[in-house]
Amino acid sequence: MERATHIQPTIIVMRVDDEEGVAYVGRENALLVFRSEEEVEKFRDETGMYPASEGYEAVGVDEAEIGRTCIRHNLSRICIPEAPWTGTTGVDFIDAEDFIRMLRESQAG
Repeated sequence: MERATHIQPTIIVMRVDDEEGVAYVGRENALLVFRSEEEVEKFRDETGMYPASEGYEAVGVDEAEIGRTCIRHNLSRICIPEAPWTGTTGVDFIDAEDFIRMLRESQAG
């Protein structure tokens, strides 16, 4: 039997005073979105980037929050990092509106 994968989209956020920063890929204008908080931790372990010790938080988000975050930070794409722990390598970039629509459809079905 095939095991269903539960996706809890998670982004990396740093808040300082009243300002918020998010992890993104600048040259692609893309918000980094992980499948779960566990994947964020694996990404951190693998890359050393965005450590919790420096104030970066893994935050679970829904499609509405992804949309608001993209608007707030003027990001038009989503970056989904792939890595050895997922069995793939490389990075997927998806138009933010398409990603939000796919996420909404997957949660409805």
